[in-house]
Amino acid sequence: MTWWWNRLTPRVGWFPFGLLLVLDLLAGYSTYRAEWSDGLIVAVRAIMIGSVLAYLLARPLGLPDWAAHPVASLFGTLSVLWILQDLLSDELGGWRDKLAFLWLRWERWFAAVQDGQPRDDYYLFLLLIAVTHFLVGYLSSWLLVRHDHAWVSVLLPSIVILINAGYSREVSPLFVAIMIVLDLLIVGRVTFMQRLWRWRARGFPHASGLAWQALWVLSWLSVALLLVGWIVPLSTHSPRVSALLQPTSRPWNEVRDTLAEWFPSVRGPGGTRGGVGGFASFGDRFEIGGPLRLSDEPVLLVSGLEAPYLTVRTYDLYTGRGWRSSAVPELELDRETSTPPSSPTDQSVSQPAPLLEFASGEEMPQDRSIALERQTLAYHVEVLQARGAALPITGTPVSVSVPVRALYGWTNGNDWRTIELESTPEEQIPRELRPLAQLLRATVFRPPAEEASETPTPDPYADRAWYWSFMRGSPALPELDTLMNQLAARGIEVTFWWEAGADDSFRIMRVAYRGRLPDYADLEALFPTEGVSRGLSYDLVTTVSRATPEQLRAADRGNGDTVDSGNLEATVYGVYPRDLYRRYTQLPESVTERTRQLALALAAGKSNAYDVAATIEAFVRQRIAYNEAAPTPSGIDAVDTVLFVRPEGYCTFYASAMAVLLRAVGIPARIAVGYYPGESNGEMGGIVYRDRNAHAWVEVFFPGYGWIPFEPTASRPPLLRGSVAEQADWLPMDPILGANLPTDERFGLRLSELDRSEGAGAVGTAAATNQSRASSSRIALVVSLAVLGMLVLAVTLWWFWGSWRLSPAGRLYLRLCRLGRVAGVPLRESMTPLEYAWEIGRRFPGTRRAAEMIAFLYTREQYGQRLASEQEVRIAARGWRESIRPRLLRAIVRWQKPLGMDESDAWTMRGRWERQY
Repeated sequence: MTWWWNRLTPRVGWFPFGLLLVLDLLAGYSTYRAEWSDGLIVAVRAIMIGSVLAYLLARPLGLPDWAAHPVASLFGTLSVLWILQDLLSDELGGWRDKLAFLWLRWERWFAAVQDGQPRDDYYLFLLLIAVTHFLVGYLSSWLLVRHDHAWVSVLLPSIVILINAGYSREVSPLFVAIMIVLDLLIVGRVTFMQRLWRWRARGFPHASGLAWQALWVLSWLSVALLLVGWIVPLSTHSPRVSALLQPTSRPWNEVRDTLAEWFPSVRGPGGTRGGVGGFASFGDRFEIGGPLRLSDEPVLLVSGLEAPYLTVRTYDLYTGRGWRSSAVPELELDRETSTPPSSPTDQSVSQPAPLLEFASGEEMPQDRSIALERQTLAYHVEVLQARGAALPITGTPVSVSVPVRALYGWTNGNDWRTIELESTPEEQIPRELRPLAQLLRATVFRPPAEEASETPTPDPYADRAWYWSFMRGSPALPELDTLMNQLAARGIEVTFWWEAGADDSFRIMRVAYRGRLPDYADLEALFPTEGVSRGLSYDLVTTVSRATPEQLRAADRGNGDTVDSGNLEATVYGVYPRDLYRRYTQLPESVTERTRQLALALAAGKSNAYDVAATIEAFVRQRIAYNEAAPTPSGIDAVDTVLFVRPEGYCTFYASAMAVLLRAVGIPARIAVGYYPGESNGEMGGIVYRDRNAHAWVEVFFPGYGWIPFEPTASRPPLLRGSVAEQADWLPMDPILGANLPTDERFGLRLSELDRSEGAGAVGTAAATNQSRASSSRIALVVSLAVLGMLVLAVTLWWFWGSWRLSPAGRLYLRLCRLGRVAGVPLRESMTPLEYAWEIGRRFPGTRRAAEMIAFLYTREQYGQRLASEQEVRIAARGWRESIRPRLLRAIVRWQKPLGMDESDAWTMRGRWERQY
């Protein structure tokens, strides 16, 4: 039993190995929390499989390196594939079908990248994450269990944690604090255990509880280190320090840019490709809260008549913690009945989103029910840095000069709707049903003649509705059958009513349909077919609303006469399309009663939706204080916390509060994310949008006018309504604060000095002087620490340089010479090792015998070819530590002049040495 337990126990012990498993788990969980993408639970699974596998191969099985690594590669490949296929829905089939599905996606991705056409694939990114974390777990455990390498073992998972902590606001500093404690405990414990092994091998006595005492000291050391880091934080936000560190970040930037081109929809941090995570990553969802990390890096260059708000994504579903698009079903991790999409442009979902493809320059369908007071504008957009997978647009696009896929909302699929083929105008027929309607209008059906046959031919339409038998003789039947199958594949059911003619013929007069159809009044996003990458440029023709407040107050049905009357929802504030109304007034159960009562109080006495929206907008701007460092709202509902518990935050806090209050009184509202207007740049020849322009706002639906934007964030000015001024009447664009805009969301409405009470602190010149002095002090501190660090590094290199390949006796003599020279005893070329030892012994009393011992062992090795024994080295090393080193260091610190020694004294010491040895 003892033999088996010893076989299972790692050589370094269970304690450091257990801590390493915790560190690996922390690294995987930090990747999961960082939210690079959805489905990152694979990181946790892969890193733990790699850690446990390395332990099994290194300890219980005891395989050599040449055999263990191939076995680990094979088992790791199977494990990673099993983890990935487990994310897929069983609707795809068994594990073979799932692997074939993954292989096909990866094959297409590699082909696209080789052709210079980056293609975003969610599963390939997860594969990269799973493989990387498997290797981190495997290598860290293998190096610790098999080779007792503590430093490299903790370095790999620590790098993962630091990258995720610097990347995402969701990875709190607590992860780094726990990492530091674990690193110190693991390295200290393993290093001390190695020292104990050497002591035991050489027979040195030591206390039995020494190992645990060392662990106790390491624990306090880690706590002290954390306290020092908390009290004296070292920041690199200084421009000068950032400029010095910039060259060292170039390799990481190149790797980052390459990965961002391969996976453009991966959420990214502030100042890097892909946004900041959260709302500025422009993904399928985001949560409210967390500090902003926005840089000044330019991301878009726009040419046009004006600087517009640019919309990248819109969200319809409020979750109580954030927002997401219901057009893209949740992942397996969130809902077991769905299949995770690779991107918003993917069709591998449990219920396909209404996604339409448009060629370059093709005109996109326009909903006539929202055509009032719209102006057509044209823009040219150039992507300087990719952010997300969708195109920045404004208004309602008419055409785009690159091929795109449009993500629309959908109509309710349960209600039957009818089309009168003779009287319904073409533009009022859904786009998907127009080919079918055209075919049925032009076709006259006649029942086939009965033919006697001894061997009847099987009827391919025997399982269809009974009226299909009357169409068998029509030449249009194959085309009709193809169109019906295409509609059925998209979940659209169709049935017919006909009218018989005088010659036994009949015509289809009415079509009834139900299913998921695109709602052209509800465009969520545009995704370029070739992906978003640096250098992409496109021309956008769009229509924008010029409705005035008076027109919006009078909005009722707008062009409601062109809308199917069975698809309307009559409310207090107008008549809305039923499906759109239900979708954009959704609220979860987490919305509190006091939030609903507040919305009713704000809407009291208002007779139209515009006045309600304007009142709620003004209330939110006044109620919530602007704070970019606001924490994630706690409580049962994020908006309830923002409105009643902690009324502070930035754009997503304001927009969420306004949207929820509007929905609580039955007004359709949604969240839009993108960029607020940038600044004009003459050198670049257009309007520059930067990372810091990332923004969120609210759009409210008005019958006849469509989606109208509102600006609830207090640090931004309210939006102007109505016709835009002529270009000659424009005010000059502010080069810092934006196009005709007096504020910047990053800084708030007022300078912080203006908010101080009288006498609270210096302002003006005095404040600038104090800031200058503080800045100079910080620079001096950083420079001093840098010089001190370089000095320590130089001394360390000088002390150890050239000693790695020497024998133990050689290293002792080298240290004796180097420290002796610093202490004032130069080594002349004419001196032998013994003569230098005599001089050390003469000038520093108490060091003679130890110095002579070191010099004798070194001389014997160099000239007698006889290595020192372990016992001799141990005695010499003890003499170095106990007598020579302390006296030399004391002389250096005190600047003590060593005693002199003449030539006769040296010959006397030499005679004593010869007589003794």
